[in-house]
Formats: sequence, structure tokens, C-alpha cells
Amino acid sequence: MSDIIQFLTYLVTNHGYGAAVLFVVLGIIPMLLGTIIVVLKSSIGKIIDKRIAASAEKDKEIHKEGNRIRKQFNKNTLEILQELAEETNVDRALIFEYSNGTSNLVGMPFLYMSVTAEVVTPNTSPVGHLYQKMNLSVASDFLAKLETTGYIYIENLESQQNEYPVLAHFMLPNNVKSALFYSITGIDETIGFIVITTVTNCKEVLDKTHAIPTIAKAAQKISALLNFSDLSNNLDKNKRKWWRL
Repeated sequence: MSDIIQFLTYLVTNHGYGAAVLFVVLGIIPMLLGTIIVVLKSSIGKIIDKRIAASAEKDKEIHKEGNRIRKQFNKNTLEILQELAEETNVDRALIFEYSNGTSNLVGMPFLYMSVTAEVVTPNTSPVGHLYQKMNLSVASDFLAKLETTGYIYIENLESQQNEYPVLAHFMLPNNVKSALFYSITGIDETIGFIVITTVTNCKEVLDKTHAIPTIAKAAQKISALLNFSDLSNNLDKNKRKWWRL
């Protein structure tokens, strides 16, 4: 401190008060700037922390709402499948839903399908657990045909296995005898399909004439279960914007 006083005395003596004042000002400015920067960093940090916490809370609410909608959707779809199975006299009724997965190296997402609901008759074993997160490419030709035609009816899978080799590979071990597939559509695209099947110990095959309008009605009910615009609004209205953290 004494060194600074001596230096200021020297400036006043040899260069006047102006030089001393300039020295003091030039010394104070960096300290003021440093203090301002520290305060700003602290304030900005607190703001960012608050934004992150608020965003996490919104994400939690979105997830909670999504779970509530899914649970209600599952309950209602099981009721629809049960009614469909009874009306068409089938042994199994399943819903497959499409989903996105991780992407490849250029960012193109993989697509999957999974059974999300299933009902079976008392003497028929469930198989939904065997059809989880299956890559759509496994049955791409069949699924493309299904999306184009809306439905595919297979009267006897064993005798038609050359026509549907992929289906035969997955379904014959589960004793599938006949099957009817029907697309489920969302707002802009196909979101999955329903499949109803009879098994080999069943004497009758699917009654195509009766089954097609019945499964079509079930598909419409399932699509209508979710009010897609409301769901989109509910899940997107609080979505975090990158510029808002």
C-alpha cells in the first residue's frame, strides 16, 4: 500500500493531479469490470438453474400425462379386442403398434413393431411377449402390402406358407391356422394393425365375410380412442424450446 502512495505522490509531483487521477481510474476500472462479470455469471447461472428445474418439472408432467393416456388406452383396447374375438369366434386377437428406435450412423431412425394388447380364449396360450420391438424390415414386403390394401386374409397359413414365408416362420410355431390383418391409421399415417387368428385345434377357419367388417369397426374404435389433436396439444404445449432451455 505504501508503494502505491509513494507512486501517486511521484505522479502528482512530476506530472500533476491529472496523472494520479488517471492511474487511479485505470486501476479501478478492471476491478469494477471483474466484479460486474462475477455478479453477471452468478445471476445467469441462477437463471439457467431455474429454467432447467422448471423444464424438468414440465417434462415430468408430460410423462405423467402420457402414462395416464396410455393406461386408459390399454384398458379400452383390451375391451375392444375381447368383443372382437367373441364376435368373430377367433382364438387370439392382438394389436401391433409401430414405434421409432435409435438411428443409424446417418441419422435415419429404425422402425419397430410390438404387440401392445392381446386377448386369447381360455385354452389358447398368449404370444404377445414373443412379438416385442421387432424391426419392421423383417416383414417390410408384407407390411407394405397391408398398408396398401388395408387388410390381408390368410385362410390357411400352412398351405400358404410359400406365399407368406415370414409369417409362417413366426406364426406356425404358435399353431396359427387362419389369420386376418387389418391396418390401424392415425392422422397422417398407419400406426399399426390388428390381427385375429384361429389355431390348429379349431375346426373352423375365419369367416372372411363376417370378420372383415367386424375388424374394420374395431380398428376405427381403436383409432378414435385417442383424440390425436388433443393428445398432441397436451404433450406439446409445454415442450421445452431450445432457446428457452
